[in-house]
Amino acid sequence: MTNYANISGKARVRATTATSQAAPIPGREAEMTANHAGGYSFTTTEMQRLRRFLVLGVEGNTYYQAKNELVRENVKVLDQLLKSDPIGVINEAQRVLKNNLAFKQNAPLFVLAAAASYKENGSVPSDIVRSRALSVASEVIRTPYNLYMFVNYINSMRGWGRAATRAVADWYTESPIDRLAMHSWKYKNRDGWSHRDLLRLSHPKTADATRNAIFHYMVKGTLPENIEGAALAQIAAAEELLHLTGNDKKTVDRAVSLITDFRLTREAVPTHLLNEKKVWEALVDDMPIIAALRNLGKMTNIGLISTLSSTEAKLVAMLTNKELVERSKAHPMQFLLAYNQYAQGKGDKGSLTWTPSRKVLDGLNDAFELSFGNVPVTGKRIIVAGDDSGSMQGGNVIGTNMTPAKVAAAMMYITVRTEPNAVPICYSTAYKDLPVGRRSSLDEMLRAFGRGGGTNTALPVQYALDKKLDVDAIVSYTDNETWADYGWNRNGHVTQVHSHLEQRLGHEVKFVNCATTATQCTDVDPNKTSMFEMVAFSADTPRIISAIINGDA
Repeated sequence: MTNYANISGKARVRATTATSQAAPIPGREAEMTANHAGGYSFTTTEMQRLRRFLVLGVEGNTYYQAKNELVRENVKVLDQLLKSDPIGVINEAQRVLKNNLAFKQNAPLFVLAAAASYKENGSVPSDIVRSRALSVASEVIRTPYNLYMFVNYINSMRGWGRAATRAVADWYTESPIDRLAMHSWKYKNRDGWSHRDLLRLSHPKTADATRNAIFHYMVKGTLPENIEGAALAQIAAAEELLHLTGNDKKTVDRAVSLITDFRLTREAVPTHLLNEKKVWEALVDDMPIIAALRNLGKMTNIGLISTLSSTEAKLVAMLTNKELVERSKAHPMQFLLAYNQYAQGKGDKGSLTWTPSRKVLDGLNDAFELSFGNVPVTGKRIIVAGDDSGSMQGGNVIGTNMTPAKVAAAMMYITVRTEPNAVPICYSTAYKDLPVGRRSSLDEMLRAFGRGGGTNTALPVQYALDKKLDVDAIVSYTDNETWADYGWNRNGHVTQVHSHLEQRLGHEVKFVNCATTATQCTDVDPNKTSMFEMVAFSADTPRIISAIINGDA
């Protein structure tokens, strides 16, 4: 039946009974849990908690919780899911790794290793679970760095068996020859593991003479004689470059020649040549985007990146090329961190300093936006809100030097830049309009955050009520540690204020909760179809938010 009164706005708005955030909603105690700030929130499902862990991981303490405690909580949830839905767990880890959704791969690789070490017969026989996990690992692990990490987890949880041995051997025998050759000298060892260790444990078999020669180099450190080819020639060039001594003109010229002729990267350059401008000029000609992000400070310090220089122009062209940014498979966080670090003009460690190029900073700003892919414009009326309370200022995100509040501001920036009708605010115990818009820079958005204070996650919805805004959606980035609806600020739990808003407006208002930490709390009412749970720092978050608001998700 059509509700004409609601649609026309004639219906009387009844006051919604508000429950203090310091207590659970009466009758729903079983669905709610005490958060670490002393308030009450809904409890995430086990799969929602897993998704947070896969993308966010636990790389350090939060404002309220120690790292080890948070790790144990998430692993307990993982163990429960491996009993009830092991294939679902593996598929989620596969999705995150295959689509490069997580900034760091530690957590999803750990989840795959845990599944590959699974011994209990739950809803699926353990041998099927282990086989599926190892098969996915072989598919999604792209670099030796990730392989070493996965093997380290496997070794600590289950040790070596035929299935694990075969999975590692398959990785070496199925990697493309040119990539395997580059990996042989670029990633010789990490985390206490080396190619030599893995080859001796896995014993890969192949009739390919070139591949066997690469294996020989990985184990013995030398190439066999009488076998030629471009892949082996690159290894020989990398070895020659690594062992060059001195920095006279002849040596520098030889280094430049080797880098140019064999497409060698910074990892093959000996330390004493890393202050040579000509060496960096050769490196930058064929430098991948991710490598460029890591070395912006050094290249600026030695004068290679300077006002109106050819290198500055090359880098800006690279960073603003949509195809190159997408092809790099760089996570948006890599561009954000590079922007933040480069703008500081100094490293977090060591004595290296530089004066940032304004054009390169603008290029990083553009690359950050491009890295999210094509985010559809909904044209809807959206409040995009960021929690900048004290707990969001504590701890750092995913092992970086940025607080949850700063990264939330950067994620909000994408929506503000994309949507013509986005209203940006921040909140703690009070809300605040942010002086940014579609033409604002990332730096302006980052500087607008950082007040501190208590947390009241109902405030984005209260803002719409107070301002009498007819909105279609509210997107909130928060750690969900809500508690501060006291005194004049008392408005109740988010779901109660949200119901009040929908009743007043006479239509559905989509509420998207974007979690910034891997805790068990959420503002999303599981009984409401208009409330959605998201992981804040996933590479696909802005696209999924657009799909939700458009009704396509």
